Amino acid sequence: MEQLVKQSKPLILTFKTPLGFYFYETNRNEIVAVNEQLYKYIDAVMQDDEQEIHQFGEEVVCQYDDLKDCGYLCTNHVKEIRHPATDELELFLERKIDSITLQVTQSCNLRCSYCVYSEDGYPSQRSHSEKMMSFETAKKAVDFYFMHSMDTKHPNISFYGGEPFLNIELIKRVVDYAKKVFEGRNITFTTTTNATLLTDDLIDYLAENKFNLMISLDGPKSIHNQNRVFAVNRKGSYDTVIKNIGNMWKRHPEFAKTVSISMVINPENNYEEINRLFNDRYIKKMRCLHSIVEKDDGEMVNYADEYVNGSLYNQFIGILSMVGRFKKDGVRKTAIDEIENMEHEMQKIRYGVLGDIAAPGGPCIPGKMRLFIDYKGDFFPCERINETSECMHLGSLDTGFDMNNINSLLNIGKLTEDDCKDC
Repeated sequence: MEQLVKQSKPLILTFKTPLGFYFYETNRNEIVAVNEQLYKYIDAVMQDDEQEIHQFGEEVVCQYDDLKDCGYLCTNHVKEIRHPATDELELFLERKIDSITLQVTQSCNLRCSYCVYSEDGYPSQRSHSEKMMSFETAKKAVDFYFMHSMDTKHPNISFYGGEPFLNIELIKRVVDYAKKVFEGRNITFTTTTNATLLTDDLIDYLAENKFNLMISLDGPKSIHNQNRVFAVNRKGSYDTVIKNIGNMWKRHPEFAKTVSISMVINPENNYEEINRLFNDRYIKKMRCLHSIVEKDDGEMVNYADEYVNGSLYNQFIGILSMVGRFKKDGVRKTAIDEIENMEHEMQKIRYGVLGDIAAPGGPCIPGKMRLFIDYKGDFFPCERINETSECMHLGSLDTGFDMNNINSLLNIGKLTEDDCKDC
């Protein structure tokens, strides 16, 4: 009964600021400004306060009805939480896997302080090890991907570690084999590296094979070397990385233009100091993607005032550039990344009345977007998840997909179905 009463009310959220009164219209994804009296009337309707409702005059009631006539204050509620891809799940995994990621090694020559595979303080994760994927497993993975990507327009194989280039010989064999298997389908290859192993020969190889390459670099020397140190001597890796990036630009400048920087930001540092990295003559030409360092133990990350102020200011400048009020070349690289993410998320928003069946935004189709295959041949949704978690295990090369587990992950919104219906 309580659920029926809830679903007869408008699916909105009222809120006010020092400057005005508003409600968020869920079905239209709009924020609507109203006067104070109408705001109080809407609040009374939402509270089912009959006594309060009758206190308002005809003018306010007419304003409310006018909004309803214009399609606002809609009472459409979701009846069932179920991912729209549920019925086609087997088809997606049978013919439409976008990309696979091969864990070619669990070994790494760096020991980054925030790495989830670090020996210190991450008990829920695996640790670095010398385990390597065999060519037999990699070959089976390529064959599996070929058979399950018949409808994929742009097949891609990504290599993951550890540091992937510690197993470069396997990578080369996989590239050669995949090109033969996917002949005529223009397969591409992707990897992220710490860039300490980029020899002349390796740079030439990556350029010749048109790798989508991302290099991990966390800021100028003073910041990068706080976290990204060599395993053998705990010395910072910045000088080696910068030297190799410079060499890449000299040997293959056109390829270097396609390479991007992956930056893990520690918000305890100064925002402007972090962005000094882009004074480098090569780095400033490269696209930058960034994320904020996380703590596995759930402890809050401390954001320094200097970082917060600098970040918010530059986000604001970035938004001004989006609407043509500021030149884009004056926006910090880290802010450009945030604005592009914002634009991407806005494009994904669906407009229109809610359907009877919906699901919370966020979950991908497990195994479809970038199926992660570990060194043993076990399946996981992607490389970012915890490999020790049974609920994240999607099957293996030997057994195929575990459809029950995949369906449960896809429809994780079922755990909070009643709350989601009224969100």
